[in-house]
Amino acid sequence: SAPQRWLVAMLRTGHLRDLLHVAAAGAAGPHGTAGHVAAYEKLAEVEKHDVEGFMLACAELLADRSGQPSTRQLAGLLLKNAIGTGAQGSRARSKLARWRGVSMGTRRRLHAAAVVLIVDPADAGVRRAASLCAACMGAADVPAGLWPELLPALASVSVRADVAQASEALQALAFLADEWPLPGLCE
Repeated sequence: SAPQRWLVAMLRTGHLRDLLHVAAAGAAGPHGTAGHVAAYEKLAEVEKHDVEGFMLACAELLADRSGQPSTRQLAGLLLKNAIGTGAQGSRARSKLARWRGVSMGTRRRLHAAAVVLIVDPADAGVRRAASLCAACMGAADVPAGLWPELLPALASVSVRADVAQASEALQALAFLADEWPLPGLCE
């Protein structure tokens, strides 16, 4: 489709990475910049046109070890926000419905990326962003039986000798507890 071709073209040219870089750089300042605001607006437009492509692109940029840490972290936070934000009420139901519309193939790719990145040795901020993403996905998919591997994977990492990785796995479990849906939310 045209929106998918547009997104693929953005990825091939590095435009999405550039938008994330501008957005991350502007976010570092006290008040942001016009470029920062425009970058966020363009990112929102990309997400609106192709949410699955946007999610996969954010996951790819989060996983890109050659990227700047602030850009990788922002990609993770945008992915988390695209999945869901922990909001209550109609916004939460809307995000959950949108997540349920994401294909299982895409979800599996996002699941796998999040678990791998929780143990990323390079950057604590990337690990934290991955933990937040895993929690958002897990809050919807674990109770539905669509991601039975998450809790055992996090438990396994939490007993590793590497303290930073074990700590992040435990933090992911804490985030998951915060995101876990209230009774009736998933019905």
